[in-house]
Amino acid sequence: MSRRPIGAMAAAAALLAGSVQSARGYVINYQIADTNDPRNSGVSACPQPTRVNLNRPGGTDRRWDATLGPNIVATPGFPGGRQAEVLGTILDAYNAWAGVPGSGLSSTSYAPLAATSGGNSCDSMDGLNTICFAQGDAFAPGVLAFTRTNTASAIGQTAGVKAASSIGEILDADVELNPDVLFATPGALAGNPSAYDLESVLTHELGHTLGLAESPIAGAAMFPFAPPPGTFRGGRASPASPDAPLADDDRAGLRVLYPGASAYGMIRGRILPVNPLSLSNLPPTAPGMAVTGYYGAHVVAVDAATGSVIAGAVSGWTCDPAAQKTSFDGSYTIGGLPLGSSYIVYAEPLTGPVGPGMLTGPLGAQPCRPQSANACTPPAANTLFSARAKP
Repeated sequence: MSRRPIGAMAAAAALLAGSVQSARGYVINYQIADTNDPRNSGVSACPQPTRVNLNRPGGTDRRWDATLGPNIVATPGFPGGRQAEVLGTILDAYNAWAGVPGSGLSSTSYAPLAATSGGNSCDSMDGLNTICFAQGDAFAPGVLAFTRTNTASAIGQTAGVKAASSIGEILDADVELNPDVLFATPGALAGNPSAYDLESVLTHELGHTLGLAESPIAGAAMFPFAPPPGTFRGGRASPASPDAPLADDDRAGLRVLYPGASAYGMIRGRILPVNPLSLSNLPPTAPGMAVTGYYGAHVVAVDAATGSVIAGAVSGWTCDPAAQKTSFDGSYTIGGLPLGSSYIVYAEPLTGPVGPGMLTGPLGAQPCRPQSANACTPPAANTLFSARAKP
């Protein structure tokens, strides 16, 4: 059975003030300020996580293009028709993320879901967060859907009527579903076993609109391969369990990006070679900045009592806010962990279905910015943990 990828096109960004920042898991996208832009005077050059500004008056905007092609299958006789059932599926996908316990994101964080039509409402970075089912854009072979985001690299950067108040703020996020792929609503999936589950695909893509990248955890909503046709990932959303489509890894990532009032745990560490000299032949990532730890190890926290995977991170780098320089020292942080549990932590190479090339957040160019105060070059792909170490 072949795996079908859920595509993502995301500008990266991250934010952690007042303490040393390190590569984080689940996985989070990052952005670095353009320090050559005069609007960024005094702004840190350390990578900042991409996220939505939850303090916008009226809530975060959202809309959907109600133009549906024949590839969107709904339940026959559904009250209100096909559009009504698709609308409910969209809202359930939003509510999955808004229903995570311990997160600062909630249903009140969003404006009401508006509707438009025409089929090509995702054409431009207009500052409007839109879901499109019949967009005329080209899709790479095997891609079911993708999310395109516009992330601020300068204070005051605009998209439509929005102006960024922080580095990494997501100003525009459009979700496009492949009009040549068959999708079915949850109610219609059993009768259409060759269709992909619309709720699972939308839940994944909406995670990108919030700042999450792909996750190497196979059961996570942010795992970049859709469940096989006729099946769905996680549980079905319900009023009692709106976040049922998510895994613990998704929940932990959301709590890190949008912390709530409740306290959660954190595990920090570094993935280092037994022999430090094994990395000494790697070129420096910047003048005077040697590679001192493994870049690209998948670090996983497992509940010691149940054996369940709770969250994963990707090792790589830290950024000292005083020096504002990225150091590739093998650091990792796993946050958003429930308190009162013991965790077993292990590291593994990214040699499974999700390889280093799919994790654009921490393993792309995002920890560095050329021609900036934090100019550096991430270690090349052949220096990653997956190529140089065994689990």
